[in-house]
Amino acid sequence: MANKQQLHELIERLPEDEIPTVYRLLAGLLADPLWLASVTAAVDDEPYPAQQQARDAEAQAAINAGAGISHEEILREFGMK
Repeated sequence: MANKQQLHELIERLPEDEIPTVYRLLAGLLADPLWLASVTAAVDDEPYPAQQQARDAEAQAAINAGAGISHEEILREFGMK
């Protein structure tokens, strides 16, 4: 795991023209805890059962065949268009 001293050493090695980019990145990390939590979260290890995979493949095939309700139709149905 990196520590602050290692981070300082990397910063010292940065080319001057990269400093604004790194600054924005670090500022973003500090300003958006949700983004930070999402990029440091553990990998989802929940099983993906064969039955669910089959249902998902069936749904994707239906979408590819043009079945289903379009986005435009949903917007109209809810009076949003």
